[in-house]
Amino acid sequence: MVEKTKPSQAIQELTEQIEARKRQQELVRTLKQQKKSVERRRHRIERLTAPILFLVSIFISAVVLLLF
Repeated sequence: MVEKTKPSQAIQELTEQIEARKRQQELVRTLKQQKKSVERRRHRIERLTAPILFLVSIFISAVVLLLF
């Protein structure tokens, strides 16, 4: 009976280790996805900043020309 508990305990420990690795890999995957999402959002904002600033400067120039 002692011999049967040792293999099952070893199997249980291995199963727990495998589950811990899976959780860790899932956490790493989630963190990478979040990082990519933040980078995409930042890139999108950077891409839109230049055209918006260009349009604002044209609008301000037009207003200044109309007033003077």
